[in-house]
Amino acid sequence: MSWAHTYGKHDVGALIGYEESRNWGDEVDICKEGMSSVNLTDFDAMTDPYYIKGSSYEYSSRSWFGRINYAFDNRYLFEMNMRYDGSSRFSPDSRWGLFPSFSAGWRISEEEFMKDIDWLSNLKLRASWGSWVIIPLVITSGRHFTVQATTMRSIAINPMV
Repeated sequence: MSWAHTYGKHDVGALIGYEESRNWGDEVDICKEGMSSVNLTDFDAMTDPYYIKGSSYEYSSRSWFGRINYAFDNRYLFEMNMRYDGSSRFSPDSRWGLFPSFSAGWRISEEEFMKDIDWLSNLKLRASWGSWVIIPLVITSGRHFTVQATTMRSIAINPMV
């Protein structure tokens, strides 16, 4: 759900949302040998089981998120984002996390001293900071399972020309 409104030189916007997913499945891998005849193509016609293996999986995630935008005179910009994410792939003690991010920008091209520069239509300086998580990736190799998860924080300063 989103909302936006302009009050004179002030632009304000907000967004809130919810996301949920559940994934599950089964995997079976069977190999047999010993075909008594090449003309018999039915799997049951093979006499020697070579291997049988299988696995099942189930995981789910749930997220609430929100964003607030503010701009003054289409020059000074601010944005704040928040995510509250939960995943069954994490241990119960650390299943949920709050991940904020912020950015501030200055549209230099909207300043009065830039009005006479024709060759530049939009110049913006933006700085941001954020925290996020990469949901675990389960890697299987034979009988070994590895779970990888990373939480990251970053700062970015990027002029946009």
